[in-house]
Amino acid sequence: MIRLRVHAGELPRYICPVDVALDLPSDARVVLYQQPGNRPRACQLEPANAGCRLHWLVPRLPAGTTQDYLVDIKPERRRPVRRFRWQELSAHVVQLHLDGAPVLDLDHDPELKHPRLRIFRAGSAEPALEGIAVTSGLGHHSHHRTTVTTLETVSSGPAFAQVCFRGCWETESALPILTETRLLRCFATPKAIRLIHLALHLQATAGPVKFETGPMASLLQFPVAPALRQDPSLRVHDAVGIPGCDHASPWLHLQRDGWGLGILDHPCNPGSPCGWRIDSAVKANPWASLPRFAGLLPAVQPTLQVGEWLRFDYRIVLYEDQVRRGFVRAAYANFVKPPFVEVLD
Repeated sequence: MIRLRVHAGELPRYICPVDVALDLPSDARVVLYQQPGNRPRACQLEPANAGCRLHWLVPRLPAGTTQDYLVDIKPERRRPVRRFRWQELSAHVVQLHLDGAPVLDLDHDPELKHPRLRIFRAGSAEPALEGIAVTSGLGHHSHHRTTVTTLETVSSGPAFAQVCFRGCWETESALPILTETRLLRCFATPKAIRLIHLALHLQATAGPVKFETGPMASLLQFPVAPALRQDPSLRVHDAVGIPGCDHASPWLHLQRDGWGLGILDHPCNPGSPCGWRIDSAVKANPWASLPRFAGLLPAVQPTLQVGEWLRFDYRIVLYEDQVRRGFVRAAYANFVKPPFVEVLD
């Protein structure tokens, strides 16, 4: 057995993803027990370097306290309960369900240049977001760029399900200039919450690649469902409660009667906090304040030489009204300063 201890630190934790490196084969069969009481918790192993990482959710942990766990390594007597299910809706459309309710669906028709993605809030058959688009003008290539994105993998387990896309940005003459990897990880949260991590990796295969930085520039776009965009009860504010957007903020919060949506920008992202705009989509612009790139990129103008890369991490939070107040703020704290997990033995 392996004993683990999660330290909340100075912040209270609520529905908090945690993970820890373990010297175990990735195909090991483990059961995670919360102590005291040996209460089983859903967990999932993921290959990492020579070992693996164990992932699970901490439901609640007050600030300044700890929670102990036991990892029991043994053959499974029965399959763990899998709350995630992939359902095939048609030849090219699959839908991810959590506890029987849709989380997202994918149309990966090979005739499409980009797989279509929709994200649902808990308990609704109507999408909240109608995609995640990665788009940016690229200097002199800005009017001659095409992007082809393909669905690479889908998977699910007891603690999370994920989707991986790979893409290539090309000039009009079919010269590859950037490769793109996009990973969406959906956590097995309580029914009233959706928590999705987005990791984006861009690497230059030709150079220099210069990103456009005009006032209307953006890198990520989250198209908003018309029902949300046109709702008269919709309120938009930033991390400190200032109404509207059009300025830099660690996150953007959209609220309407009955539920809310937050999009969180990790402080380690280049240019963080990014600028936000919203029209038909929520648009995240990491180039909003170029001086923040000093020391991060070869020049003040966001530019990548051949082989150089950028990584961006965002989280999408959807919650229903019965979820406690301040959940978006708590999710941001978990995102940027996760609890420390100690391996005791």
